[in-house]
This record gives sequence, structure tokens and C-alpha cells, in this order.
Amino acid sequence: MRHLEPHRPGLSGHLEPGIWSDGDDAPVPPVFDAGPGHPAREHRAAASPIAGTQPAALTLIATPALSSNVLASNVLASNAVSPNVAAALTALPAIPASPSAFTIAIAWDTSVGNAPAGFTTDVIAAVQYLETRFTDAVTIHIDVGYGEVAGNGIGGALGSSLSNIAGTTYAQLRAALNNDATTATDTSVLASLPSNGSPIAGATYWTTSAQAKALGLSPANGSGLDGSAGFGLSPLFTYGLNETGGTVAPGTYDFFATVLHELTEVMGRQLLAGISVNGVLGGYDPLDLLHYSASGTLALVGTTPGYFSIDGGLTNLGNFNTAAGGDPGDWASSVVNDPFDALASNGVS
Repeated sequence: MRHLEPHRPGLSGHLEPGIWSDGDDAPVPPVFDAGPGHPAREHRAAASPIAGTQPAALTLIATPALSSNVLASNVLASNAVSPNVAAALTALPAIPASPSAFTIAIAWDTSVGNAPAGFTTDVIAAVQYLETRFTDAVTIHIDVGYGEVAGNGIGGALGSSLSNIAGTTYAQLRAALNNDATTATDTSVLASLPSNGSPIAGATYWTTSAQAKALGLSPANGSGLDGSAGFGLSPLFTYGLNETGGTVAPGTYDFFATVLHELTEVMGRQLLAGISVNGVLGGYDPLDLLHYSASGTLALVGTTPGYFSIDGGLTNLGNFNTAAGGDPGDWASSVVNDPFDALASNGVS
């Protein structure tokens, strides 16, 4: 699970080259994974971490199939739905049709019936922004909650995500990246990946189910749930901002940026960094293959200072987080005020 904790609320970045296709081919770092029916958790935090870091191990468990109506049992008692929730849910806005071939299908959790109006407006704005930035002809399904994620509390975190992951092999992953390559960035990434075997000895490879769709490893329009995203309560946030920025009230955080952070984690903006998955050590995902500590040297654990590179470590495109309380697949604080930073700063858009 991934929690976004307050310290740096910026917004920027891109998704991994070779997997997601974006309009300007800007490189974007992915984050944590879990495959169909196998959830993995991530989070975003504040300057003083108030949520846990990425777990040292994952246990894959079954998740319910996506349905048009998320069950009320998915809402924690501490986030009990008000008596008027049925009317509130009926009034929740539908997600407009995507302007591109890429579609993010949102299912509102019952907890959203208690959220302020700006909550759904900003989630929809973030969805539409991502749909204009990526062109992959796939549909991904994400459940969204208010004060909880898939029925789990998120403590004081700004946001938290749960992604479904699936296992693959290095050979299958590289072949899929090769088949999906369309840009100079993709070509550079492929040139950095050995064609004769995994560059990480003993590694097991995973992708989020959303990534698997983009790579052609699973049906592009599968209807299963790809992940869940949950967000903190309204006093934490300033609503109504967008990709152009705006004024964030002192002591609060940019909600639009937080939504982008969590949704892109489900898309695959995550590092597994060698953690145990289902009791097997050495779990890695596509972003781990772009995580370097020096030219030609991959950073294999999240606590090793490392950076994002698409050319074998020659070029540092941004340092990854190593600070406690944040996820290794997020940016370090040296990437200033970015939505994909591990820790967010209040009062900043």
C-alpha cells in the first residue's frame, strides 16, 4: 500500500518509457506493483512522516472483482457513511468520456458520499489530465475512497494506493518493452537492458495489472480492478487546483497533486527494490531496471541512494527517495515541489 505523507506536494514527472506512451515522451518514474488479484500498498506523507514506509515483504491476497457499486463493507466503521449517503452517492458525478484511447474508469467508494464537492471535481480533473497525457489504448479500473483505501484506514497520510500485480519473467518483460517501443526514449531504455538475461541475479519480476495492459501482457480492456486510491480528509487539502498550479492555503496540501501521485502509482510508478513477494525474496518491477546508483550499476535496494536513468545510468533524471516515511519509487526532496515527491510540503502547489 502506498501512503502519501505531507512534506512536498509538487506535481510533475512522467511514467516509465516503453510502457506508457505520453504526448511529449517525457520520462516518468513508476512506483510499486501488484498483479491481478494481488494487492501491494504505497503512500504519500508529510514533512514529518505520519504513515509507514513501503513494506519489507508483500503477501498476495485475492481482491474482489470490480463492480458498478462498491460494497458498503469496503468502508471502515471509523469512516461510517452518513444516513444521507445513498442520496449523496446518487448525486456523485460520472467520469466524462476520455478524450484519448487511454481510459481511467473510476468507481466511487461509498465513503465518497461524505467528501466535499471539491473532492470528486479534482479527482475527475486529474483523471482527464492523465488521459490527455497518455495514448495507450487501454482501460484501467481504479476504486477511489475518502478517508480510506479499499476499506483500510490511511492514518494521517495525504493519500494511499493499493495496486494489483502480476508475475512475469525478464525475457517476457523485455520482449514486451521491445514490442511497445515507439520513441527514442524507448530505444535508449532497451539499449540499457541486456538481451541475454536478467541484469539482477535471482530476481523475480512483477508489473502492476495496469502496466501489464499497457505492455500487451494482458487484455487491454480487462474489467478487473487494477487498484484503489484513498485520500485524507478535507481539512488537509486545498481543492480546486489543476496542472497549472494555484494558491494553496497555509497549512494545507495540493489535493490535485496528491490525486496524480496516487493514480500514477496504480499505473506502475513504483519500485519494488528487492522486497519479498509471497515469501520469495528479490522482487523487482520495470522501474527497478531504470534505478541506478552509478553509470552501469543498478541500485538494488530502496535505501541505496539512486536515481532515474534511461541510458544505463549515464544521465541522472532525478533522485529517488531514501528517506524514512516515503516510498523508494517516489522522488527525493532534491526534486523540488513535484507531485511525485515522497514527502509533500504544505502551502505549495
